[in-house]
Amino acid sequence: MIFAIATASAAGFHFVRAEVIGGVTGQVPEGGVGASFISDALHGWATFGDPAVDRHLVRAWRVGSSFLGPVLGVVPPTFRGMVPRNDVPFALPWVQAHLGGEAAAGKLVEADVSGHYVLNVPGFWDVDPRRAYVGPSAGLGLNGTWWEGWRGDESGVVMTGKATGEAGFLAGVTLRDTWYAQGRAVVSLDLFGAHQSNLGVAATTGVFLDRVGIPVGVEVRGELDRGNDTVTTEPATRWAARLALFWKLTPPFQTKIEEDLERRRREAAAAAARGAGS
Repeated sequence: MIFAIATASAAGFHFVRAEVIGGVTGQVPEGGVGASFISDALHGWATFGDPAVDRHLVRAWRVGSSFLGPVLGVVPPTFRGMVPRNDVPFALPWVQAHLGGEAAAGKLVEADVSGHYVLNVPGFWDVDPRRAYVGPSAGLGLNGTWWEGWRGDESGVVMTGKATGEAGFLAGVTLRDTWYAQGRAVVSLDLFGAHQSNLGVAATTGVFLDRVGIPVGVEVRGELDRGNDTVTTEPATRWAARLALFWKLTPPFQTKIEEDLERRRREAAAAAARGAGS
């Protein structure tokens, strides 16, 4: 659990988050629900559509962790004992894993895991990577996919697997855990076999209003994949755009600005008390 929290994904630290999703994948409308636990250490969602479009009620689903990149957000005292400090802020580990499926891409089930190191440019100036990070990454991955209609064969499900070399670019920023934006672009190349390649781009931005007393947020997401890691092994482009309304339960915490204000209030009160005593 310590490792999972250390590599959680966007939107800050929380106990539980629930969301309602609406959007399109390849111009086909869809709607769904999602939930995440312990700062996205486990995050799952599913979207649903018209079975008449592609014979599937479930259009896409995903369960996993750290899809967009390293953790963003202020670490509340509740989590500080479980989240180790990164002593090398210019070299960020990023491990992501997911299990999912997507009807529009012919993927009945896909499972993958990858590990990267991010050369975090702001870290050279000792910027806390949980507030902002940006830089290139490199790593390795493993992938297994169960396809429907593999290369036109409708007789059953075909499983393929590959080991990948990967390179990417990641960025993220958050302001007081109220507004955040995070994205990544990763190119993966099958190191053996058919040498299938893929460019995967994903980004999100959102605002969470709990700092003004409203525990509700709005988030916009986008994904784009381009490559020949497809059911036909021919180059293709897939895109999705989604809007999520979410509620999350967060432990109480103070941002650095609020901590500084509280410290100044205590110092002023102490000075006033000393003045009254003299």
